[in-house]
Amino acid sequence: MSNEGLEVNAEDVLNKFADLTGKEQKKAYRNALRAAARILVKETKTQLRGIVGSKINSRNK
Repeated sequence: MSNEGLEVNAEDVLNKFADLTGKEQKKAYRNALRAAARILVKETKTQLRGIVGSKINSRNK
C-alpha cells in the first residue's frame, strides 16, 4: 500500500471532523483507532516473524 502523491490538508480534515455530530465524531475516532491498531498488529507480527521465525505465530495468524 503506497501513499505516493497523496496530499492531505489537515485544516480541511479538522473542519470536516468538526462538522460531525458528537456521536459521529466518536464513531470516526473509534474507527480510526481500530484501523491504526490493525496496521500496528500486522506490522508487529511481520517483524516478529522476521526475528523469531514463523513458529511463534503458526497458531495465531
